[in-house]
Amino acid sequence: MLQCNQSENLENYSDFNLGVTKIPIILSEFETQVFIETIIKFPEPVFQVKSLEKNVFLNKCELILDTNKLFIRGFIKEDVEYATASTIRENIISGNIKKSTFNIPFQCSIKVPFTTPILAPRCSSSIELGIINPTINSIGISEKNYEYFGFFNEKVCCELDSIEIMETSRKENISLLENTLEKSQIFENIRKKIILTLKLNLIQDKKIFISNQKESSNSLQPFSGTIPGHAKQGCR
Repeated sequence: MLQCNQSENLENYSDFNLGVTKIPIILSEFETQVFIETIIKFPEPVFQVKSLEKNVFLNKCELILDTNKLFIRGFIKEDVEYATASTIRENIISGNIKKSTFNIPFQCSIKVPFTTPILAPRCSSSIELGIINPTINSIGISEKNYEYFGFFNEKVCCELDSIEIMETSRKENISLLENTLEKSQIFENIRKKIILTLKLNLIQDKKIFISNQKESSNSLQPFSGTIPGHAKQGCR
């Protein structure tokens, strides 16, 4: 008669104890406000603005290490749909629906409050950050790695988390239309005063140990020093 022995857990014979992986860590989360005044100049007289869409893009972030000052440069992209007044009669105004795109540049600086230390080369006083814009799928062209004694540090990325835009608009170069509908007018420019609030994250991949030992109370061990903070989408 065949006798089956009790099965044994193969996990007891595993020799793997430790591994290393990279996890994106949020170094800092913060908000900053940018104050902008600009004039939008249309290519032709406008009778009425029909719709307006906005997007915000970052195209450069530079961190001065000794002061933790972050210099930011970007732009607001506005897609404006508007109506012209090409035919003006006593009881009717008609025209075409057109669309124009305007880029409104901005720049600012802020002292960054770090909750997790940044790993940066001691031979450099500033680093240029990679950029993660939520409205596009790729990182901006402004990204670098810096070398120190033959080793590359993980690049730091500046992620645009959310935005809020408050603005006032005033028409300029206004002309009244005569012999047509009452109080009808066209304009050529719009003056805008904008308060742009940016919520930003600074992210860096860091190496940590992974342990599968049962007696370990924490299977994630920092590779070099303690790593507070929490995981986030990494720099690609």
